[in-house]
Amino acid sequence: MDELPTAGPPPSGETAQPLPHAVDPRAEASPAKRVPLDAPPVSAGPHPPPGAESGTQGLQPPLSPAFKGFQVATVRSAKRNRVEDFRAASMASIDTLSAVESQEEKEEQDEKFKKHPILLFFHDERLETEFEQKRSKTRRQMVSLVMFHVNTIFMTLYHRLLQVEWDTSKFVACLAMPFILGTATVVLHYLPSTKAFFNKHYGLVVILTVLPVHICLAIVDITDELEASPGHRCPAHASACPHHAADSEAQGWVMISTFILNLLCPVLFKYQLVINLSRFLIHTVATCYFPSGTEVYGCIIILFAVQAGTLSLAYVFESQLRSTMVQDLELQEDKLRIASILSTVLPPRLILKQFSIPLIEKYEDVPVLFCSFDKQAVLHSVGPQAFFDTLEAIYTLFDEAVACAGMWKVEHVGEDYVVSSPGVATQDPKDNTPEARREHAAAIANLALALVREGNSFAQSKLGGSAGAGSRRNTPSNIDFKFKAGIHNGPLIGGVAGRTRRFYRLFGETVVMAARMCHHCETGRVQVSGAFDMLLGSQGPSRSAGGLQCATRKK
Repeated sequence: MDELPTAGPPPSGETAQPLPHAVDPRAEASPAKRVPLDAPPVSAGPHPPPGAESGTQGLQPPLSPAFKGFQVATVRSAKRNRVEDFRAASMASIDTLSAVESQEEKEEQDEKFKKHPILLFFHDERLETEFEQKRSKTRRQMVSLVMFHVNTIFMTLYHRLLQVEWDTSKFVACLAMPFILGTATVVLHYLPSTKAFFNKHYGLVVILTVLPVHICLAIVDITDELEASPGHRCPAHASACPHHAADSEAQGWVMISTFILNLLCPVLFKYQLVINLSRFLIHTVATCYFPSGTEVYGCIIILFAVQAGTLSLAYVFESQLRSTMVQDLELQEDKLRIASILSTVLPPRLILKQFSIPLIEKYEDVPVLFCSFDKQAVLHSVGPQAFFDTLEAIYTLFDEAVACAGMWKVEHVGEDYVVSSPGVATQDPKDNTPEARREHAAAIANLALALVREGNSFAQSKLGGSAGAGSRRNTPSNIDFKFKAGIHNGPLIGGVAGRTRRFYRLFGETVVMAARMCHHCETGRVQVSGAFDMLLGSQGPSRSAGGLQCATRKK
């Protein structure tokens, strides 16, 4: 069996040190007592009792000073490795959570802004209604409809007075229909009681205004061709060729109205598609009612091409408008998100304010609350994921409690949760009166008791029922944060310093004293300074209730 080699003579001027896992040289009497290489490692347990045989099997020789130092260094290295592992796991969990939240937000946003590939409408009903109202709230909504009805009236006058025989009933019908519908449109638009309906249902208004005019004129054109004398028909009347439903006046009116409705009217594409298909069907039926030739079919093809071309332009234009609206909404959400983030590191009054760095603001008398927990005890009992999940839930409760109390959360760093009176956030002169300071002192004292109570009871009351009977380790129900708080008031300085990661922080002896009140307080209690106790007076929670204690009165 191989044996551990003995150390050679030390160099001159140096003292020989025993090797780890080797017996003390003074106890090594013969080569037979050397420790073999395959022997188990030396235990760090107690030395053998005095009088025991050093060569007895199963007993370990006394440890050398060098090995004791090696053992201490190993333990410290293990602790450092555990801390580094904890930090790495914490950062990994935070990065994973951020990635999951970002992916969920992106999917939710994509679903919200999703639109139909052909009709272009948003799947989100609220977003679609908002876009329709913005699209219709333009000056062109009335201009386009007025142009359509004026074009119809002038075409009717020219056609009825110059191209066909006089018929009073047809003349009145052709003029009354666009005139009545145009007047009703103007009334709906300008009357305060109906303007909201007009803007909300603009697409329906356009359909009910345009299609009846097309139907009326198609019927009149068919009756003209059936009832007209031979002198007013094709080929005797050149302008009536091939017939009155497909003559130059009818074709020109349809073309002009197509340009007006598709390019000038601010109606949504889904309504434009219905209008164009209906108009094309009405005109085609009226045109093909009579024997048709290549000329009629050519007119129908030209009309179809004009409608398709103008409708394509309307499709592209509306698609761009919707994309622009989505970009604006995304930009607005980004601005709100940035403002929300800035509101957590800066007072709201400074978010839109231009200020130079460093920013220094002085306050005369401000109460400061520190609420802390025993981080070491928590980290030794749970893993990083359970720790951060529970801490997130507790700090969320704390944030809601601070908002309900009307106080301002300064920051939370590590295990310290810092709160001040609202005067720091608002700088409102009303918050600097003696009455307001006393009210703020009572409110922040009650807030401190609530934070300590909620923080210590959260694990049992909120999460205690979620853990099984056999899983008491590394579960949120097993966490004891041991919250405590301290309060002090006095002058301090607030401001922003540095070039990166700028936060609004509080500085001064008041902040230091509040932190000391917290760190030297008993678990589950709130310790206040003598100055804060004098400011509080008879207001606020009772000192005998067991939760609030004054540092000067503490025995």
